[in-house]
Amino acid sequence: MKVLYLLLLAIILAVFLGGCVSEPKDGFNSQRIGNRIVYTTDAGANVEILKKDCGRLGGWFNECGSTGTAAAVCAFTCELEYVACGCGCCGGVEPAENNSCVSNLQEIVEEDRKFAGSPDCVNAGCSLGIKYVVCK
Repeated sequence: MKVLYLLLLAIILAVFLGGCVSEPKDGFNSQRIGNRIVYTTDAGANVEILKKDCGRLGGWFNECGSTGTAAAVCAFTCELEYVACGCGCCGGVEPAENNSCVSNLQEIVEEDRKFAGSPDCVNAGCSLGIKYVVCK
């Protein structure tokens, strides 16, 4: 009888703990490609969870980022670098490196995009841009 109770207890624990075992670190089967993390191309993915994870990493969430392949496919990505250009970047010129790393790229992206929408940009030229990278 004891053996039966122990077996039953083992089954209950296995079922209970099986539901509580944590998934891999990001839980999204993501792949790091350069300075971006590609989460998925699945349009049905839970975007709020992906945004939260990207925010935890200090990156900015891109709903149509590159997968790093030649095919033009939108993927949910967490970008870990960004070139801020204000009213627009000058083509063919490498952006200036920001010598300090940043911990929250999302704020920089939002500020840059807000500035890019300014009416003052009509009369402004292009800029070299500043490249920001999330601290590792």
